Amino acid sequence: MAVTNTAVFPQGFRTVGAKIVSARTNYDATGVVSAVLIDTANANGAEYCHIGAWPTATNTALQIYCFTTVDSGTTNYLCAMATMAAQTVAVSSTVTLTPLLHLDGTTITESNPLRIAPSAKLYMASTVACTVSGVAEVKDY
Repeated sequence: MAVTNTAVFPQGFRTVGAKIVSARTNYDATGVVSAVLIDTANANGAEYCHIGAWPTATNTALQIYCFTTVDSGTTNYLCAMATMAAQTVAVSSTVTLTPLLHLDGTTITESNPLRIAPSAKLYMASTVACTVSGVAEVKDY
């Protein structure tokens, strides 16, 4: 983003999502193996006002986490995570959305968003192979 004296304001909400089916069992900063691309920020960056996940099949307890990368996945930076409780998914059951948290433990909200760099990519992963859907509300700059 070019340096100017003009403020850059969010341009409205978008909702993005993805389906996770493979496990990624490490938090290291190498590659995007078993991580699913959720979104790519536009040329001025983006802020996420909500990131959550829910199981679409019965699951054991697991962790969901997000990485951001500015180099197409060569180096990832852990930026959000949450522990999802074990849940039984059936026609008559209601699943619980698990909100992801900032690394300091605070909830990602409109007043406390997760911001990522211009053109950065946001990936989501699970520590257990299962079927989980992730969703995020995004404000592009």
